Amino acid sequence: MSVSDAAPDRVVRGWLTFAAALLLVQGVVHVMTGLSAVAAGDVAVAGPVSVVLLDVTSWGWLHAVTGVAQVLTGAGVAVQATWARYAAVYLVLFGLLAHVLFMPFYPVLSLLGIALGVVVLWALLVAVQDPSRAAA
Repeated sequence: MSVSDAAPDRVVRGWLTFAAALLLVQGVVHVMTGLSAVAAGDVAVAGPVSVVLLDVTSWGWLHAVTGVAQVLTGAGVAVQATWARYAAVYLVLFGLLAHVLFMPFYPVLSLLGIALGVVVLWALLVAVQDPSRAAA
């Protein structure tokens, strides 16, 4: 490996580390959100005419399981496991879809989530290792 090859490898590793860190943080936040929703059980939502009682337990378990998957995948990306990069791509795409669906309710937060998701997706997809340099 020449000196000119080392710089792009460091950049790719840096982006993968960034993607792994974001996946880990997002996973922990999803686990905490999910467990708090499971603990809350029912939530009352006041509308203009009436109050609706919603059960958020199922939504909480979905968040918790997705969060655990993100934490495990983020750890896998951190150690540069190939399976983790592929799993992370699907998890990020799922997150992007969720941010698009929440756009009417939280536009600024959704746009921030979409921007970060696109950066993480780019980092995961660009980090394709050249097989000829893998044995070096």
